[in-house]
Amino acid sequence: MSTTTTESLRQYKVILHNDNVTYFVQAACAVSLTMNWLLYKAHQYVEEAQSNGQSVLCIIHLERAEHLQQLLEDEYLTVTLEAA
Repeated sequence: MSTTTTESLRQYKVILHNDNVTYFVQAACAVSLTMNWLLYKAHQYVEEAQSNGQSVLCIIHLERAEHLQQLLEDEYLTVTLEAA
């Protein structure tokens, strides 16, 4: 198995950060649409990010994690990836 294949199969946390710039409702709607979640669920994760500084949205393989990060950043949210 190649290193590239092994690397892409590793799991990564998609972490939403509180940026104090984006409105709460805007962030919740963006997370809801991007993650395909009900607004209520997205609201809980955005509230956690606001209260604790960050919230782990999901743990998923690298390619999908990078895709979600890009989509959320396109909505002006601060998102990082971290190896799980």
